Amino acid sequence: MSHLKIKNPNGGVPGDYSFKVPETGYTVGPSYTLEKLFTDIEKHYTANNIPLPNNWKVIVEDMLCKSIPPDFCFYQDGQRHPRADMSGDAILKGLVSLSYLMGQAVSGKDIFVNQIEANRRAEVCSRCYLNQHSNFCGGCAIGQAITNNIAKVKGGRSTPYDPLLKNCGVCGCRNEAIVHVNKNILLKGEKEEITNSRPAWCWLKTSTVQEASANLHL
Repeated sequence: MSHLKIKNPNGGVPGDYSFKVPETGYTVGPSYTLEKLFTDIEKHYTANNIPLPNNWKVIVEDMLCKSIPPDFCFYQDGQRHPRADMSGDAILKGLVSLSYLMGQAVSGKDIFVNQIEANRRAEVCSRCYLNQHSNFCGGCAIGQAITNNIAKVKGGRSTPYDPLLKNCGVCGCRNEAIVHVNKNILLKGEKEEITNSRPAWCWLKTSTVQEASANLHL
């Protein structure tokens, strides 16, 4: 399995380098470089007599990358994650296409998942580093059109994580809309290579949302 690495470990990242130690709950950092963070983490583990796994630096760097914008990271094999078109036109086109696919469903029960499923999906998206801001103005005409089409897709449905949901960096989809939609409908409009490129914790790639949550260590 590929792990994410910092592109420029001697440069800064949003919020600087920090790491919450799962065994103690203590947050190490912030540090100005990745190597300084590694040193401080090692000191904390040693002071608390906690053994470090052999691949602890890989784990720390991978977890850090999942909390910052993807432009700062790349996969260990050197391949950058494919970036979706995040323009307003592309996002609006995606919503219109999704509305059409939903209209082709056999019945209402085939369209939406239950509230518990939607909430779990939304939590995964909210913690995914590919949950990204779009590059258009929310108050302009295209922004209003997107807002109107989100409402058409999800109706009055919502989740507790809606304020944290942005756009999927893989497909450009509006996360607050797609978390409510049956996976079969969503995948019908997606190329197989796009689905395969999704991270291991994506609920659109895993068999169940529980598996996605486990892969993201929720």
